[in-house]
Amino acid sequence: MADVITFWHPYRDQALDSGYFAWGSVPAGSSADLPFRLHNSSTTATAAGVTVSTVDTGTTASPSVAAQHLLSTDGQHFTATLSLGDLPPAVSTAVLWLRRVTPADAQTGTFTFTVRAQIASWA
Repeated sequence: MADVITFWHPYRDQALDSGYFAWGSVPAGSSADLPFRLHNSSTTATAAGVTVSTVDTGTTASPSVAAQHLLSTDGQHFTATLSLGDLPPAVSTAVLWLRRVTPADAQTGTFTFTVRAQIASWA
């Protein structure tokens, strides 16, 4: 299998479907959490320097959609970017959390974002 990090189901041993992080219509002034894991799908290479963040994808919402999302390794302390270190071959992370916090004055409309996992190198 190719050296790739896969977004993984939080409680089952399977990849997430492509719509997992799509919130649909959300009310202003609301928040919600989604659990997930990352999985190193390589059977031979370690993913070194793994980070996770959110990125706006072609939208200009105010505040930005990415800025309405935070990430956590424990479900209690949230930040814009997670630095996870190295992920050995064929290993999944512990459960991670994506939190959406939509302000009461958020712009309405259809906006998109991506949860992005980046790897500094493969070893």
